This record gives sequence, structure tokens and C-alpha cells, in this order.
Amino acid sequence: MLSNKPRSNLDIFARYQNICAIGGGTGLGRLLFALSNLDLKSTGIVATSDNGGSTGWIRQHTDSIAWGDIRNCLNQMSPKGCMQSELFQYRFKEFSALEDQNLGNLMLYALEQLSSRPLQAINHAREILRIETALIPMSEHPVHLAAHDQDDITHFGEVAVDESESLPNELWLDPAPVATPEAIDAIGKADAIILSAGSLLTSVMPNLLLPELLTAITRSKAPVIFIANMLPVDDAVGSMTLGQQCRWMEDILGQNIIDAIVWPASRERHDCDWIETLVADVGDRTSNLRHDKDKLLSAIGQVLQNF
Repeated sequence: MLSNKPRSNLDIFARYQNICAIGGGTGLGRLLFALSNLDLKSTGIVATSDNGGSTGWIRQHTDSIAWGDIRNCLNQMSPKGCMQSELFQYRFKEFSALEDQNLGNLMLYALEQLSSRPLQAINHAREILRIETALIPMSEHPVHLAAHDQDDITHFGEVAVDESESLPNELWLDPAPVATPEAIDAIGKADAIILSAGSLLTSVMPNLLLPELLTAITRSKAPVIFIANMLPVDDAVGSMTLGQQCRWMEDILGQNIIDAIVWPASRERHDCDWIETLVADVGDRTSNLRHDKDKLLSAIGQVLQNF
């Protein structure tokens, strides 16, 4: 069990100047925003397998990667109250042809059309939103999440996988993906690797299903820290205990890659005694769904003291 001794400062990050965070959507964006307040270099690697909502609509009509999680990360990191940020979050309501479509997703798609590659489009969006933190798609090629579950049913597409009530015993990306070279490089240079809060099934695992990214993580000497959710995610994997999730991940990937876990003190006692785990108060006072940014950074700092 990791020490949960309180620490009043974050001096430990002086030894961890290059942090790579992996995940998708809001959880990753909040973590990257918290890290942006420290004097270090942080990079986010984002899942691009979503096929639901506005993102799914764009993917149905174009040969595009999934922009939704990338947009969520950008929104979490962008200055609040500025017009650029409001535009990226705007959702059409009264224009029937675009009803419920997100302008940020459309803008990212448009930037992609004006750029040589999706990563360049993201960099243009970062410039518009005045975001310094690097954000890299796990792949610049369109991919879908697929699963075969314990009921012997195959599910294609992230929405179908997410809605399945049966636990996946096989998980893969279709077509066979190619990792973004900059993502591989970011992992290789990292002093610490963080698997962010969010859906383990649809936010974290898609990144780890790219063989080049998984290989880069296993070859890295950087500690891998898993941030547990404040509350269970409503899917087949989220309903499992922490220990069951870790064993399931190990079965899917063929190995354990996690060195330490941050577990919220507000949840029931965890059952993952074979991985070093810090139990800490990381909850946001205004929402039981979210981590408090400062508390989470402090907890990550405490974990890093042990490596």
C-alpha cells in the first residue's frame, strides 16, 4: 500500500518534467488542464474510436477520425468564457439540418480538410483556443472498437460495445490501426505515464489496443499510474471491482502494465492488493463525479515519490 501521508507541495514534479496522459474526453482534459498549471511538459494521447452522437454523424458522412474526445479535451483546457471556447462547445438546436450537431466537431473536421493531417488540424485548434499542452490522436486513421462478449456475441462500433451488458472477453480495433508516430515518441520520452479517469472500456483501452503504443509503454521505464473513477462507470466493465477490472485488462492485453493506482477514499475499499494503491481524498466538493484538480495532482505527486 502506498503512503497516503499528506504533502503540502508538488516539488516531486521537479523530477518528472515530461508526463504523458492517455485516455479520452472529459477526464483526460481535466487532468491535462491540472498538469498545465505546473512547470513541466505534458502531452495527451486521445482515443479516436467513438462512433456516437455528433461524432458518429460526421463519421457516417466522411472518412474521418472521431473528433468528439479530442474536442472534449480541448474544451476542458481552453480559457473559460472566451468566444473561441464557446464556439467549440456550441451545439445547433433550431437548425433542423444540423440539429444536435456540435460546432466544435465540425470545425475540427474543417481544419482537417485544410491541413495535411489530423494532428496538424488539432494544432491549429490549439492555436485558436490558446492551448499550449500537446494533444495527439492515438491514430490518424479511422478505426472502430469491436468486441466479442461472454454471451458469444460480436459487437461492432463503440456505441454497441458500450451498450452491451455482457463482459467483453475479446477487444480489438477495426481496421488494424496505425499509431500516430508522435504518440509513440511522447510515450518514449515520458518520465511518467498516466491512464486518466474515464471509461476503461471506451476511453483508455482503445489507446492500449494499438500494438505500437502498448509496446512503447512496456518498453518505457516510466511508472504507469491508473486514475480510478470517482464513481463506477455504467457499463459491463465499470460494474466490476477494481481488482476484476485490473485482471480483465491484463487478460485483454496479455500483461499488466499498471505500476500504481490512485483510488478515491470516498469509494468502498478496493480489492486490488497486488498493485500499489494510494487511497486518497481526490473528490471535487461541487460534484461527486469529478476529481478535484489540486487534490488529484497532490495524489499523483505522492505516488511518484515511490518511484
